[in-house]
Formats: sequence, structure tokens, C-alpha cells
Amino acid sequence: MSLVPRLFYVRRKFAVIVPLVVMAFLATPALPAGAASPSADLATTITAHGTNVQGGSIGYTITATNNGPDAASGVVMTDHIPFSMWSRYPTTFLCVGSVQPVGTPGWCGPLQSSVSCTAPPVGSTGTVSCTTRSLAPGASMTIEMAIHVGFYLSSHLVEDTATTTSGTFDPNTANNTASVAVGRYGPVG
Repeated sequence: MSLVPRLFYVRRKFAVIVPLVVMAFLATPALPAGAASPSADLATTITAHGTNVQGGSIGYTITATNNGPDAASGVVMTDHIPFSMWSRYPTTFLCVGSVQPVGTPGWCGPLQSSVSCTAPPVGSTGTVSCTTRSLAPGASMTIEMAIHVGFYLSSHLVEDTATTTSGTFDPNTANNTASVAVGRYGPVG
């Protein structure tokens, strides 16, 4: 065998293999003809119970609902503990869980088995984040979060905001965030 045919053979093999490897990395799977990308319209609601009294507690019932048309994957609900205007007596995290039945003592019950939450330590500030792997069309994820009210003037409101997102395209992000304000005598608005 001479050296020339080997070089030609290697070049020819290399010239054929490289384009196939490049094409394999650049190729993306296509959706079947007529298929649309999945989408899920998540909507967030929040209600409050309790009053804005220093040393008291406020509970928030936060619900994320999938209005469809498809399942939402990797659903994340976040809520930042409301800001307190005076750092000496801050508003702090109390608990997160499920909504307790009427007449049951305490604010937060056990979470749904499909929901997991991370939260700051009791008595601190920070963000509560709850997740579920998937939320079917028409299904909801509801949590109860409670805070310990820090220093507020009687004319000020304790405002809280919750937001829900997912890994699935959401065609209507305008309803992903909800807020509620609580005054001295209870929820406002």
C-alpha cells in the first residue's frame, strides 16, 4: 500500500463523517405537523385574614390555578415577606402550609403531598417559594402563609404580593401576580 491512497481514504472518511456529526448536533426535533407548543395560563389569587396590629398575625391564602389548555410543568409560587418600615420590629415569617379547616387551631396545616416549600426560618424575613412538578388543566395549588406583624403606624397598610410561574409557555402573564393589602381593621379593597 502506498501513502497516497491512505491519505485519500482518511480525507474521504473525515469529509463524510464531519458533516454528519455537525448535522446531528445542529438538528432539533420538530413538532409533528399541525402540533402547537404546549401552553398553560396560570392565574394567581391571594386573600388575607387578620389585622394589621403590631404583634398580631396575618394569614394569606394563595392559589395558583392552571386555566389550560395544557399541563403546566415546574410550577413555582413565590411570595416575599412584606417589608416592615422599622427594622427594630420587623414583619417576619411565621409558617407555610395548607389552609386549616375552620375551627382548627393554628395557621398552617400540612402541605399537599405534591407541593414542597422553602421558607426563611420562623422570625426572619425573606421569600417563601413553593413548587409542584406539574399542574393539570383546571387544577390548583393552594398554600397558606402566615406572618407576624412588625411595627406599622395605624394608617399604613401591610401589602403582600404573590407570583406564579412555570416552565411551560404562559400566553397570559398579566394574571400571574396578585396582591392584597391589610389595614388596621382587616383586608382593604
